[in-house]
Amino acid sequence: MLKKVAIIACIGCVFYILAKSKIMEYIMVFVLVGAIPGTGFALSPDAMLVLIILLSLISILAFSSNFIANMKLKRLSHKQTSRKENQPKKRYSNLKI
Repeated sequence: MLKKVAIIACIGCVFYILAKSKIMEYIMVFVLVGAIPGTGFALSPDAMLVLIILLSLISILAFSSNFIANMKLKRLSHKQTSRKENQPKKRYSNLKI
């Protein structure tokens, strides 16, 4: 319980620091308008569209590759456990001659 409270407090502190330093505002202005913070330069709408599409594709591919890896691991572990269950019992292993 104390660990959960500490994690929630840390996340709250991070959001508070981000809000006070206006980093989130700069990120939102960059994403919505294409204005690079600290300069008078802005990206064209075409460049912003390409950037958002590429970031979306990268995140989708990362999620799907992680999902596929988890499914393969689950399938291999199931196969291994079923293989162990199907093996014959070792009889007479405790007998010493």
